[in-house]
Amino acid sequence: SLICLDLYQPYYRPNASEAELVKVGRIVCFVLGALTLVWLPIIDLLSDQIFVYLNSIQMCFTPPFVTIYFLGVLWPRATSRGAEATFIVGYILGIYRFVGEVVASVNPPAEGTFHAWWVGINVFHIGGIIWAICIATHIGVSLLTEPPPEHQTGWPLTYEDYCARRAANERRAKPKVKSMQLAVEPVHSRDAVAGATRSASGASPTAAAAEAGRNGAAATTAGPT
Repeated sequence: SLICLDLYQPYYRPNASEAELVKVGRIVCFVLGALTLVWLPIIDLLSDQIFVYLNSIQMCFTPPFVTIYFLGVLWPRATSRGAEATFIVGYILGIYRFVGEVVASVNPPAEGTFHAWWVGINVFHIGGIIWAICIATHIGVSLLTEPPPEHQTGWPLTYEDYCARRAANERRAKPKVKSMQLAVEPVHSRDAVAGATRSASGASPTAAAAEAGRNGAAATTAGPT
C-alpha cells in the first residue's frame, strides 16, 4: 500500500488503474519477500534472540519519529525545518549504530575508541542517546528558523490551547443565554395578562358591575383639573 498509493501512483503513474496497482503490489510483495530471505544472515549477526534484534532495530530508527511527534504535539514553535533536520541527524546516527554493530560482529573494533563504545553500548541506552540528540536538534533548528504560520498553530492542538479555547467559548456563550431569558420573560408577562383578562371576562355580572363602578370612580377622581 505504501509503495503503490504513496509512491508509484502519485509520482510515476497518476492514471494507473486498479488492476495495474494490484499487479505492482504483487511484484513489490515478491521483492520484499526475497529481501527478507537475504536479510536472515544479518539477523543472526546481530543476535541469536529475535527480541534483542527487534529492539536493536527500534532503538536505532524510531527516535526521530518519536521526537517529531512529541514536539509537534506539545510545542507549537516546532517547525518543518526542525523536523527535517531531526530526520537527517537521527537516521545518520541510527544507521551508523546499526551498520557498525553488524560490522563489529564480524570484525571487532579496537578497544577504547569512540566507535567501539558506540557499537557496544546497550540498545536501550543508544535509543535514549539518539532521542536526546534528536530533541536538541529539533529545538535548535526550530528556534533558528521562522515560526510556523498562525493558522497552523491557532487551533487547539495542545491541551492548554484546548482549555483556553473552551473557556473563551463559554464566556461568549453566557450573554446569549441572558438575552434568551430576557426574550422569554415578556412572553410570560403577556400570557399572564391574557390569563387575567380571560378570568375577568369569565367573572359574574355582579363582579363585572363592581369593577366598572370602581373604574368610573377612578376616572372621575382623575378628571381634568
